[in-house]
Amino acid sequence: MTKSHILAASACAAFCFAATSASAENLYFHGFVGANFTQDATLSGIVGGAPQSVLSDFESGVSVGGAVGRSFGGGWRAEVELSYHNSDIDTLDFTGNALSPEINTSGGIERTALMANVLYDIQTGSKLTPYVGAG
Repeated sequence: MTKSHILAASACAAFCFAATSASAENLYFHGFVGANFTQDATLSGIVGGAPQSVLSDFESGVSVGGAVGRSFGGGWRAEVELSYHNSDIDTLDFTGNALSPEINTSGGIERTALMANVLYDIQTGSKLTPYVGAG
């Protein structure tokens, strides 16, 4: 576990306990699981006076996360969200240097995000409550 993972978990726990001591009835938790589609990337530059490029092809990955929040009334909420996203690399194609595409690649992109969000619930008088937010 990296230093940033420990810091993010500590921040979520601190917010959770602060909100619980303030008013447990206004506290909420939610989680999510979904797919992550990282856009393929092209990196290019000049190496030894010749143009070179690396084309990367990413596989779809997973996104998981959760949040703890507090409702303040009047439709306003605030929450802290912790999420993890990953995408494995499928292929790398090296061009401009007479190498063939690399097929035995490994690795990928992993990202952990800690966000503070403010949301406003739009009351519709039905079971569906749309909301807008920023974070």
